[in-house]
Amino acid sequence: MPVKKSLNEGDVTAETLRIHREMVDREARASGDTESAMRRLEARYGLDYWSQWVCRYKRTVTPQFATKLHGAYLDLVERSVRRDLEALKIEQAKGAADDDVASLVAEAKTLLAKIAARKAGVR
Repeated sequence: MPVKKSLNEGDVTAETLRIHREMVDREARASGDTESAMRRLEARYGLDYWSQWVCRYKRTVTPQFATKLHGAYLDLVERSVRRDLEALKIEQAKGAADDDVASLVAEAKTLLAKIAARKAGVR
C-alpha cells in the first residue's frame, strides 16, 4: 500500500481550487452560468455561496470549506459511479455477456466501496 504523504497548505489550496472548478463546470448548464451553478451547489451540498466565491475569485480557502468541499466532491463522484454502474448492469442484462462488462461492473463496485471508506474518513 502506498505511503500517504501529507499535503502542505499550498497543495491543499490548489487541490481545493481544482475540485471546486470541476464541480462548478459539471453543474453549469451553459457558459455564463457560474453564479447559478454555485447557488445550486450551495443548495445541494450546503457549500456557502460566499465561501465558494472567495475560493474561486480570491483563491483562498479555509480548512473548514476545504473539508466540506472534499466531502461534497466525494458525493458527486459516488453519484456518477452509481449512474455508470446502473448503465453497465443494464448492458449486462441486455445480453452483453462480455467479460469486459462483467469486469467493469466489479471495478465499479470496488470503487464504490473505496469511496464509502474515504467518505467515512472525511466526515
